Amino acid sequence: MSNSKYQIFDNFLEDPDEVLEFPDITHKLNKMFNVRVGWLTFYQHLVSQNIGKPTPHTDVRWDFSGVIYLKGSDGTWIDNEIVPFKYNRAVCFDAHIPHHPLHGTKDRLAITFFSKYV
Repeated sequence: MSNSKYQIFDNFLEDPDEVLEFPDITHKLNKMFNVRVGWLTFYQHLVSQNIGKPTPHTDVRWDFSGVIYLKGSDGTWIDNEIVPFKYNRAVCFDAHIPHHPLHGTKDRLAITFFSKYV
C-alpha cells in the first residue's frame, strides 16, 4: 500500500453526462430571476439523523435564496407560511425573509441555492 496523500477512482460516476447538465440549473435560475447564483448544492436531511426542530434563519450574505425539492414529503416554512413539498418544485424568496426547512417522517433531498441580484 502506498503512502499517497490522495486516492484515485476512475469511472466513479455511472453517468457523468447527467452531472454535467447540473450547470444548466444555475443558468436557468440566473436567467429566470435576473440573479447570479453564487452557491448551489445538494442538501440532504436524513430522518435517522434526528435533526432537532429547525429554527427560522435568514441568509444574510445573499439577496435571493431558493430550494428545489427532489425527495421527501415536507416543504419549507417561509415567514409563517408553509410551502408544500412537490417533486421538482422550485421555491424562491428574498434571502432576508426568515425561513427554514420542514423535517418530517421521510428523508429529504433538495438543491439549495443562494444568489446576488445582478
